[in-house]
Amino acid sequence: MIYNRLPALKQKAVPWFNYPGSMRWQQMMCSVGCVLFFVPLMLATLWLLWCRVLAAVAVTVRALTFCSILVILCASFFASQAPQIRDGERLRPKSS
Repeated sequence: MIYNRLPALKQKAVPWFNYPGSMRWQQMMCSVGCVLFFVPLMLATLWLLWCRVLAAVAVTVRALTFCSILVILCASFFASQAPQIRDGERLRPKSS
C-alpha cells in the first residue's frame, strides 16, 4: 500500500481512525455501513409489526364488542323469559 511507504501520512492521521485502508478504518467503515443499512431495515420491520399489532388489536376489539353485544342481547332475552319473582316471593313448582 502507498500509505506504508509514506510514514508522514501515517503520523498526521487521527490515531483512532489511523489511515484509510488500515484495519481500524475498515472496521469503522463496516460498522458505519452496517448501521446505515440495518437501522432503517429494523425500523421498517418494527413499523410493519406495529401496524400489524394495531390491526390485530382493532380486529380483537371489534370481535369482543360484537361478542359482548351478543351476550347482552341473549342475557336480556333469557331474563325476559324467566319467571318474574318479586321481593319476598318464592318460586312455586308448577302443579300438574
